[in-house]
Amino acid sequence: MRVTWLGQGGLRIEAANAVLLVDPWLRDNPVFDNSRFDKAVEGATHILVTHAHFDHAPDVPEIAAQTGAQVVGIVEYAGWVGEKYGLNVLQFNMGGTVDCGGVAATMVRSAHSSSAVLDGTPVYL
Repeated sequence: MRVTWLGQGGLRIEAANAVLLVDPWLRDNPVFDNSRFDKAVEGATHILVTHAHFDHAPDVPEIAAQTGAQVVGIVEYAGWVGEKYGLNVLQFNMGGTVDCGGVAATMVRSAHSSSAVLDGTPVYL
C-alpha cells in the first residue's frame, strides 16, 4: 500500500487493484502544487467523498470525467453528482461497506455537516 497526502483531507491511496482518491481538493488548494494535478489523479479508479464542502469535493466532477473513476459517497451526494454530471457513482450509507477494487471502504458516523453552494443556493449533500 502507498499513501500520498494531497493537502487538507486529500489522500491518494494505492492498494490492491485500486487507486483511491479521498476528498481530492486540488484546484485552489493553497498547499497543493497544481503542476502535480495530472500525476495526482493518474490511474484513479475510485474517488471517495466524505462530504460535500468546498475543501473536499469541488474537483470531483473534473477528476471523474478525466479519469473515469467511480465516485463513492453517501447516497445524497453520490446521487446528485452522478445525475448532474453523468458520472459513474456508487452510493452507500452509514454503516455500509463497499468494495473499491479489492479495498473495503466503510462509512462511519461523523459529527460534521455536508453542504455546497450550488448556483448561489446552499444544498445539503
